Amino acid sequence: MQRAERIQTEAAMRVEASRKQAYIQIEETRKAAATASWWLFFTALISAVASAGAGILGVVG
Repeated sequence: MQRAERIQTEAAMRVEASRKQAYIQIEETRKAAATASWWLFFTALISAVASAGAGILGVVG
């Protein structure tokens, strides 16, 4: 009976370790996605400003 309990305890510990690792990976993925979203936003913003500037130069010049 002790062997079965030991195996069950080890299995529970492995499941918990897997859950923790999955949570860490989810958090890292979330952070990477947030960073990519900000990069995309600022890239679009800079592109819009450059385009507006070029439009103004085209009309004025």
